[in-house]
Amino acid sequence: MDTLTTPWSSVNKWLKGAVIAIAVSWMALYPIYTNYYRGYAIEQYNRLLDFKSGKSMFFNPWQYRVLCPWLLEAAYQVADATIFRLVDFSNAGLRPPDNSGDKNELTKRMMELTQNPEFIKYNIIFVGFRFLEHLLIFGLAWIYFSHFTANRLMRWLGLMLIAMMMGNAVIDSDLSFNTYMDVILYLLAGLVIMRNLSPWWIVAITTLGAFNRETSLLIPVIYFFGQANYAAAPHWINVFLN
Repeated sequence: MDTLTTPWSSVNKWLKGAVIAIAVSWMALYPIYTNYYRGYAIEQYNRLLDFKSGKSMFFNPWQYRVLCPWLLEAAYQVADATIFRLVDFSNAGLRPPDNSGDKNELTKRMMELTQNPEFIKYNIIFVGFRFLEHLLIFGLAWIYFSHFTANRLMRWLGLMLIAMMMGNAVIDSDLSFNTYMDVILYLLAGLVIMRNLSPWWIVAITTLGAFNRETSLLIPVIYFFGQANYAAAPHWINVFLN
């Protein structure tokens, strides 16, 4: 009997894995789609070029929010020297149809920008980078949620809500790489606190976060409050907290 059921159990396990992979991929791609369709994702290319030329909107005597642009440019240079050489991007642009009047302005503009091969290549990197950020967020959130509930359905619901909220947080927004990197770093810090890991992890996460976005400097504050002994706090603080 075992020899008869084993193949079926293997098939069921494979199907379950495939369904989960498709569901997670869809959740990771949905916010990217809405960013392009209802946000300003197509502005990301020019904003990265501005960063490279020292004209970033975050430029001052020292340029901050540099981590993600550095990672994106490094990924682009590696891809451009390797896999992008295997594809001819010169004719890869989207040709606007004659009846393009039913397209919204962002869609029409994106079709025009795809005539630039460099725009296409950079946007492949952009989509891949955001996709990986989303996967990291989902993975870390799943582990973080496990500290509060063992119910897998509740954790799946949490991930679906995260995907939905990210998909709607696109108004006046480009691809916001540094924002989602911030989410990753805060989730890492949350796991350090929940698992009582060494405070040196907070130092490392904060140092990395300082290159990404100034809001990461609040991570040590959260760690401090997470480690405070509220039982020994003055009575008025306990009253306030309760």
